Amino acid sequence: MNLPVYTFKNQCQEDSSLILNDRTVKSFFNATAYQKEENIAIRKFLEYILNHKPTDDFTKAIDKRVNELKANKDYKGEYMREALSLYDARMDGRNEGFALGEKRGISIGKQQGILEKAIEAAKNFLSMGFSAEQVAKGTGLPIEQVRQLAK
Repeated sequence: MNLPVYTFKNQCQEDSSLILNDRTVKSFFNATAYQKEENIAIRKFLEYILNHKPTDDFTKAIDKRVNELKANKDYKGEYMREALSLYDARMDGRNEGFALGEKRGISIGKQQGILEKAIEAAKNFLSMGFSAEQVAKGTGLPIEQVRQLAK
């Protein structure tokens, strides 16, 4: 739904008026929708996550620490393992998406064709001067992917 924050609380499936009052709250953040966030601190943080450019004291402190850890030889191996783990997770998600599409009767080839067509359309829209946000909305591609295409 392109919201910056999604908040969930435990609720009874059979009777939605029953809330499990264990004070458990799950929040999921969508950095690509940072501009819609009203809380300035959260907006700045989400913007930093997306663009890797600090804009306030908090994100500057985070950026400084991230760079310190990246430069630390002892931590570098752990950092690389984590990066590979994230890559593997992305590939697993991609493969699950293709499998879901196949389950719905859409071949991997057709899914790949749909993706390639969306990328082609994104490139065309970008060359016509549309913003990355507009192109992402119009094509359904993730904003980060559109920004990479724009480069």
